[in-house]
Amino acid sequence: RERLLTALDGYTPDRVPCALSFCHVDLGTPSPAGAYRDDLVDVQFIQTPVSPKEQALAERVSNLPFDTRLGSPEQVLTYKRWDYHPEAPNQRNPLANARTLDDLRAYPFPDVSGAYDVDRLSAEVAAWHARGLGVGGNLPHLGGELFESAWRLRGLETFLLDLLRRPDWADYLLDRLTALARRYAQTLATAGVDVLALDDDVGMAGTMFVSPALWRRFFKPRMAE
Repeated sequence: RERLLTALDGYTPDRVPCALSFCHVDLGTPSPAGAYRDDLVDVQFIQTPVSPKEQALAERVSNLPFDTRLGSPEQVLTYKRWDYHPEAPNQRNPLANARTLDDLRAYPFPDVSGAYDVDRLSAEVAAWHARGLGVGGNLPHLGGELFESAWRLRGLETFLLDLLRRPDWADYLLDRLTALARRYAQTLATAGVDVLALDDDVGMAGTMFVSPALWRRFFKPRMAE
């Protein structure tokens, strides 16, 4: 963690801090006690908390066989929350067929206003800190990101056209998503994470999906919130 904080404060650590958030890192098995800080990773990631009414689904998913191809339990919960079905062509973009701004307003965005178990998250963060690790918090791919969530809901080509031809539609959708992301971010920050991870894929291999002007118009000010 000290290596991470040194880098974040603008100083030069002994080496670049390492993190691996795409999959779980078992810090106990591959190395003896005490070796994890230098030989594996410096940052361990925790997930966005589950609301009480989603706990039953979380428990049901956790009991499935390890090789069940559902993604992570957190991903399954997120898809359930949004009624998102990427495997079904007619359901993978729930707002693709919206014809008016009122159609967007009628969409039942998930309610994240309920209480989260911040104490549990704080205890998880404290446990990793006690082992000398920094802690990162991941925002969900739906409802925690802006560009990626918007195009998953509208469809990529449709949302790109919204940015150019229907800016009021894009503004409404991004405002709703920003409010959701802010709530998740506040929860993770309250729990004491050192790094807040926004895995919003706004770029391709050689350039951005949108122009710098569109980025500054639609995304930069909302991310600043």
